[in-house]
Amino acid sequence: MSVDKIIFLHKDHLVVCSREGAAYSEKTFPLTGELPSHKGYVLVLPDEMVNLVSTDIRPVKSGNLKEMVRLYLSGIFPEGEIQERFGFVNTSPVTAFVYLEDLSRLIEKYPALFNSAGIITTPSLIALLSEEGNFVLRTDNTTLLKNDNGFLHITGDTEGYPPADDLKEIKIAGQERKQVLDWLDRIIAEGRTRELNLRLTGQQEGWSLAAMKKDLIFWGAVYLVFVIALFVKTIPLKEDLKVYEKAINGVYSSMKIADNPDPYGMLLYRISQIKKKGAGSIEPLKILSAMSTAFNEDASVDDLNVNQELIRIKGTIKNLQSLEKASENLSRILKVKFVIESAKVQQEGVNFIITARFKE
Repeated sequence: MSVDKIIFLHKDHLVVCSREGAAYSEKTFPLTGELPSHKGYVLVLPDEMVNLVSTDIRPVKSGNLKEMVRLYLSGIFPEGEIQERFGFVNTSPVTAFVYLEDLSRLIEKYPALFNSAGIITTPSLIALLSEEGNFVLRTDNTTLLKNDNGFLHITGDTEGYPPADDLKEIKIAGQERKQVLDWLDRIIAEGRTRELNLRLTGQQEGWSLAAMKKDLIFWGAVYLVFVIALFVKTIPLKEDLKVYEKAINGVYSSMKIADNPDPYGMLLYRISQIKKKGAGSIEPLKILSAMSTAFNEDASVDDLNVNQELIRIKGTIKNLQSLEKASENLSRILKVKFVIESAKVQQEGVNFIITARFKE
């Protein structure tokens, strides 16, 4: 792949930077005119067209990584905002992104410009891969805050956000390109160009959230019923009845049904709603029972997502061996294959995500 040509896309024109020794020469072309006849170049998009999203998803050798990213983004953005305009960069952890309809229209209007590019990227992604330590990057319309916990990419007016007192501040305004070119030279020299590519052509692979309309489940109810199951299982039967009553009343309060004339009936109603929307033909309570049996005291579950397409469980477990055994037990009990999507070994245990899919 040639990286001697770097093209910056602006609202109504292109700036083609051609390497000449240690420097670059520049030529400007109108976007509506005849486009430069190059291939394999780096195409740098305006930062405000692509919203980068920090995730905790670790790369896995699995075709389900796209689905993991989709589910992650669906918890942040409205479905109408994501549609098929999303993707990810295979960094560690994965960097997800959502791009504007304006960019979709440009891709449709100028397919040769995008199809001829070897790499499609943005200044903020370039900065994340090149700059070390914590920093804040400001462009005309965006702000990128990077710290030890990840990053935050903000599009629009950032007035009122806390000042970056302890962060290195970098500004790229107007037609400034030197800093971006210097970063690109560094990344190219390190052989990390694959991490730059947004792979926007992924939209041609047939993703469609509209076609994959998800049925969101009242997961809070499921989770709290799961808590009840664990509570009843682990508390000795000889405990005072008041302990049970206090725990159940706490569940009712958490679900905001304590003031209902019939809180138990309301709980059953919500479970029935889950059954109507639930995963395939598996009863929600059967899923909860299977989780209680498979994980026992070795794990804590942080999040459970159940819909027509999949069961997704996120939590922490003692070690990898326990995770594999729990996944096998869940597969056996529920008769659906669970796959380990992510496993990160920490001092306190293994942070995991396992998924079972009903539709291929």
